[in-house]
Amino acid sequence: MGTLLGLKGCSIESGWLGDGTLSDPYRLALDGSHNAVDVAGIEASTGADYTVQVWFRVRTNERGLVMLVDSRTDRAYVPLRMMISSGKLQCSIEMPFPDRFYMTPPSVPIATDRWQNAACRYRAESRELSLFLNGRMTGSTRVPPGTIRSNRIRIGGDPSVDGEYFAGDIAEVVFSAKSDEASVILRRCKEDSGRFAGAECRK
Repeated sequence: MGTLLGLKGCSIESGWLGDGTLSDPYRLALDGSHNAVDVAGIEASTGADYTVQVWFRVRTNERGLVMLVDSRTDRAYVPLRMMISSGKLQCSIEMPFPDRFYMTPPSVPIATDRWQNAACRYRAESRELSLFLNGRMTGSTRVPPGTIRSNRIRIGGDPSVDGEYFAGDIAEVVFSAKSDEASVILRRCKEDSGRFAGAECRK
């Protein structure tokens, strides 16, 4: 996973359009029709640091699970997942040893129709997974030893997989092969918030 990888594009009724190179930041827009995009060439691993930061806006929390970023390898064992469950944001890693999910404490309820900024940060040395909402850390958890990896990153939800979906907009996803400092995550959130009307980072 590079320091800043990307693809520019947006979705239409028949799927995704995009262009760009691996030196661009991700600038993505979901059309709210449950479409997802798989991104090749990026690896998430519990053997290395990473930070994933997302600008998003949900339009409804009526369903239980809203998927933002997923790195499912098979049907299980996931080194990176960012989701909204029962209206609250969480980061998680699923490990086969022991066979269980490790989740950050959930955030406060996510408001609909308002731009939010979320980040999942993983530190391999301490095995700490942290969740940031609008530039500020809301909680963390530790993951047991062991390395799992995936080179399949999915942005948005896939309703064919356990009913996952995403109804809303994802404007930008930034992947970093570093465990970004909290100050970096907050600065990126504040600097970019001017592009998103009503963004919580402005407060």
